[in-house]
Amino acid sequence: MLHDRAAFRRAIFTLVAVLLGFQPGLAQRGTKPPLGRPTPPPNQWPGSPNQQPNAPQYTINPYTWSNMTTSDAQRKPNAPPGVGTLYAPELKIPDAARKEYVAGMHAIGKDKYKAAEEHFAMAAELYPPFSSAFAMLGTTYLKEHDNEGAHGAFSQALSLNPNNIMALRNLAYLVMSEGKTEDAEQLLRKAAALDPLDLESQALLGYAELQMKHYDAALATAKRFSKSDIKKYPFVHLILAMVLEKKGDYPQSAKEYREYLKKSNDLVGQSMAVRGLARLEKR
Repeated sequence: MLHDRAAFRRAIFTLVAVLLGFQPGLAQRGTKPPLGRPTPPPNQWPGSPNQQPNAPQYTINPYTWSNMTTSDAQRKPNAPPGVGTLYAPELKIPDAARKEYVAGMHAIGKDKYKAAEEHFAMAAELYPPFSSAFAMLGTTYLKEHDNEGAHGAFSQALSLNPNNIMALRNLAYLVMSEGKTEDAEQLLRKAAALDPLDLESQALLGYAELQMKHYDAALATAKRFSKSDIKKYPFVHLILAMVLEKKGDYPQSAKEYREYLKKSNDLVGQSMAVRGLARLEKR
């Protein structure tokens, strides 16, 4: 039985890793990198040699730029600020750096982490302003359990582009695994605000809010998930169940625990749900 807080934290992180595939933003094994979409809001990229005075610069899903042309990246009429616009320095990536990045994406999608590390490192060396390359290098280090290397790479990615969602989310995962839940919550709030449709950030944010005892915020975050979204992230049922239990809504909490048991095969999560139901039955 898991009673102490440290054991509970280890269990929940195992669950998060399994249910999110610990692939925050990564391609599914054996598939091509997925298309992404640019994300708001506008933000100046400090120190860019390509920066124009007062020119808005935007964040980007690290997959998107390699699948779009400069013309694709232009703002669409009536689009919100940042939507349909690429992060400006990454429109100027040399072909050699671009090829290394794409090769790294394919390598990490096949779990070839050493090869991916070499490709992302080379992409960053060939084009030092390449924030997405540093973010993916950090993600590769994280997959290799090199937390120190991951910290450094994510920090560099965010120094180049403070709105890099990949770096924000994966750094949050890393610091949360180190018990720094408050820091993780702040990072995830920013990532979720930049792209409200980024379900991985939203799911991790809900868990961080739960751990910080921000129950109303966790409940609001979890309720943003549609029925189809929760099918992809049944972990949200577990977040809802635990939050509702804390708030004293025991019938609805029991319902969410049961929904989780029906939709998830993860043994750690199932054990937590079963224990949750057992607690509720004693009330």
